[in-house]
Amino acid sequence: MKGRWLYLALSLMIIVSIPHWLLFYGLLIIWQLKYRRLPITALIVLLIIGFITHQPKPNLLPQTKNGAVESIRNGYLIVDFDSVKAIVYTDEVLPKGTMITVNGEFQTLDNTASLYAFNFDSWCQARGITASINAKSLNILKPSSSIQRFFFQRLNNFDEELRNWCFKVFYGVREQDAFYLISVSALHLSFIMQLIEKMTKSKMAAAAFLIFYGIFIHFSFAICRLLIFTAVRQVFPDSSSKDRLGIAMLLTLLLFPYAVYELSFILPVSFTLLSIFSCHKISKLLSSWLVLMPVQLLNFYEFNLLSPLLFSFYRVWYSINLLLTLVCVLFPTHWLLIFLRTADQAVQQLQPTLFTLWGKPSILALLIYLICVIAYISKASIKHAQWLLCGMLVLNFSPYLEPFTTITYINVGQGDSILITLPFHGGAMMIDAAGSLYTNIPERKILPVLKAKGYKTIDQLILTHADKDHAGGLQELADLVVIKQVITDKQAAMDYKNIEFISLLAENDFGNENDNSIVLLSRIGALDYLFTGDASQAFENQLLSVYPNIKCDILKVGHHGSNSSSSALFLQTLRPRIAVISAGRNNRYGHPHDEVLARLADYQIKCFRTDLQGDIEIKSFLNFNFIITGSREFGIINKVIR
Repeated sequence: MKGRWLYLALSLMIIVSIPHWLLFYGLLIIWQLKYRRLPITALIVLLIIGFITHQPKPNLLPQTKNGAVESIRNGYLIVDFDSVKAIVYTDEVLPKGTMITVNGEFQTLDNTASLYAFNFDSWCQARGITASINAKSLNILKPSSSIQRFFFQRLNNFDEELRNWCFKVFYGVREQDAFYLISVSALHLSFIMQLIEKMTKSKMAAAAFLIFYGIFIHFSFAICRLLIFTAVRQVFPDSSSKDRLGIAMLLTLLLFPYAVYELSFILPVSFTLLSIFSCHKISKLLSSWLVLMPVQLLNFYEFNLLSPLLFSFYRVWYSINLLLTLVCVLFPTHWLLIFLRTADQAVQQLQPTLFTLWGKPSILALLIYLICVIAYISKASIKHAQWLLCGMLVLNFSPYLEPFTTITYINVGQGDSILITLPFHGGAMMIDAAGSLYTNIPERKILPVLKAKGYKTIDQLILTHADKDHAGGLQELADLVVIKQVITDKQAAMDYKNIEFISLLAENDFGNENDNSIVLLSRIGALDYLFTGDASQAFENQLLSVYPNIKCDILKVGHHGSNSSSSALFLQTLRPRIAVISAGRNNRYGHPHDEVLARLADYQIKCFRTDLQGDIEIKSFLNFNFIITGSREFGIINKVIR
């Protein structure tokens, strides 16, 4: 039956990528009983692969510090240390096969997931990388004997600035520029292959170029994917386009199980699926819109409405740029390389900034969009075009359809940052903006949450006190989004729209920064929240003397779980349902302290920790409240009537 391989490949993609894959497998069995599209053996194989894929993988530490370079990235190398892969953070750029020894201490990867921010360690684990090391020093034991060494020697003929730019062009290290999607998915290389095929009338010549490129530069996953798809077209010329795509997808997923998370796989497959299933011709511009819109919103939480207009141009330019840069390296032409770099920088300035929408689509919005796209590609009519437009609007403005009041305890490491958002995109406020001497926390941790929720403006930011782990990210955050109001002084009561915040013991001066924290009690949605800053037991005792019957449902544990806070009497009086601890993984203070965790357990208070569970988010709609975490935990919160 035509298309059977494609159905099998799509089923495998879903099983490998979603945590609750057994639910999908059950639905697949029901679908199979009715339509009988897949053989029984295929269903058994899918079940086995599902169990294997979702087995927890151990984090192994290398037993040796001698290893071979596998690939190059921006700011680090991927090195094989006697069959254990690790990230080596270094500014050195070395060709594949170089034997090195590193000085430093290996660390296991942090697999604490995030609801919104990109988790690099999880990305590594999906590729079989289990450790990392900050190289204090790095020595070459044996130079690479591969042909890539010749290419590196050519690159060393140029000054550092030109050499670094060449690495960006050839190794796809273009994280923050207009060509990222094109470079990471190798769409520029597929364009060059099409060009060679047209000129030579030979598919083998196009494949030969790709092999030559891989040998001289590197065989990235994207190049391997291109070779697999090209080989399948050659070996199965008489099969349907659906079956060829399905076979190519299956081979890619079996060889590279992590491909299901790779934009270099998702993007070209999405374009191909759109072309195969469309019953009428769709323009390149519309195809770009239909594919880039969900891909960018789901992965980057932003989409520029004008970017598809330049996508084809970027692809052609990057292809020409790569070919000419390759010629300049093999046959050194310094002036031309300078011109190409200057032209490349000028082209990047064309990247539009107006009409950029922020927001992560909900599952419902994505399903509505997919249904509208399927309806449109099945039959082109004014009615279906109207449905498609509606689907696009729902996808892009999904945050405005969010009915929940949400409190997000952002995993910022050893610090605090709490985001409160109102239903239907009604506004956003924050309590604290953590900063760090070593990394830009607002850019890495806070901005992805704001983007996902569609907020370019924070109406109100309350800084509980001046410590860097609570207020140090203010300026960095202000450089990223608009902050209308910053509150740093104690006030008896503060209002944000329909939410009232009571500042407890605002008139007291305790003589130290921690106990002078702004401590807030508020009813948000249907729950009572207590935000304690870094207040210690001295503050707690004074609070209980003034408010002996104070209660709350959700407690933000004081001072990151330090034993200087959260006394037994305080917890016994508050009787919260849930306690949230914001602390950094393996922090030098030992937070949260065991005594605090024991007290919480004694009073049967469910504890959630950002160092273990990542982002922690509580959503409320009327009297329905639930909690979700970055580690995929979910629970319904029952309001206690006091």
